[in-house]
Amino acid sequence: MAFPELHKEIKILGVGTAKDRALWVSVWAVARQLDIPVHIVRVSGIEEILSSGIGQIPALMVDDQIVCEGRLPSVAEIIDILRPT
Repeated sequence: MAFPELHKEIKILGVGTAKDRALWVSVWAVARQLDIPVHIVRVSGIEEILSSGIGQIPALMVDDQIVCEGRLPSVAEIIDILRPT
């Protein structure tokens, strides 16, 4: 029996600014570095951003939990966020 591959569901919320794109690149790079299977979704629709519960963009959500908002986290912070426990 095959089991589905476990992965983290990551959402990057923003309206397409340079910080949003930088966050996407950083998350993607860290996931590759740590060899973590991820599914990264860019959320740019205003209604979806407002309904997500965040207060500021850019924001990062992992498995529907807000882990960072209103700033671009450092690569070290992203590593800590994504590293398997």
